[in-house]
Amino acid sequence: MNPTGLVPKPDWMLGFFKPNKPVWGITGGIGAGKSTLARILENRTGAKVLDADKVGHEALLDPEIVQKVKKWGQNAVLDEEGNLNREEIGKHIFPNKEKMSEYETIIHPWIGQRLIKELRKFEEDSLQMLLILDASLLWESGWHRICGLILHLDAPLETKIQRVATSRAWNPEMLILRESLQMPLTLKALLADHCINNSGSLDQLNSQVDAFLLRLRPFATLGG
Repeated sequence: MNPTGLVPKPDWMLGFFKPNKPVWGITGGIGAGKSTLARILENRTGAKVLDADKVGHEALLDPEIVQKVKKWGQNAVLDEEGNLNREEIGKHIFPNKEKMSEYETIIHPWIGQRLIKELRKFEEDSLQMLLILDASLLWESGWHRICGLILHLDAPLETKIQRVATSRAWNPEMLILRESLQMPLTLKALLADHCINNSGSLDQLNSQVDAFLLRLRPFATLGG
């Protein structure tokens, strides 16, 4: 069964990797505060946090990936000195779904293999009992398959617009465009095991996390 309605991803997307320890996935809207939620869970549970977006940035430092992306995007993805420019890559991808798919075909295999390496390290570490996978494209990439529990985080559109204007210098149109190219947030929320609305203060988010963990306490497997 494929509840997302998306095309199943091949094995290098972690499709058949089965962790022996609990893995929780965090997904949700852009600017919803997923990294903040991951840090709170890290502090509350002692979990190891794996940020898929940061791994994606690291992929662009790999010489082989750099050459593939340069060949794919040509001058459109380079800065004045001929180096890869993430901002220019973004402009080249959006709003073209075909271009985005081509780019993901280049970069996602590298990210998937890197995530597997990190997951194996996690499994071998006797002091780590829970891993948090923070991934905007958790469902789209197929990485949801390794998660025993998935949290969906969202916030009102106006709140997200304010946040990305500050953190990324995006205008409202850019946020709306980028979210439109992902799986609908309503579907992500429906598929998740638990939803958190980050429309208030940091204290309110902390309170929601505490309430969630308290309800989860009887289930000692932590979603594994």
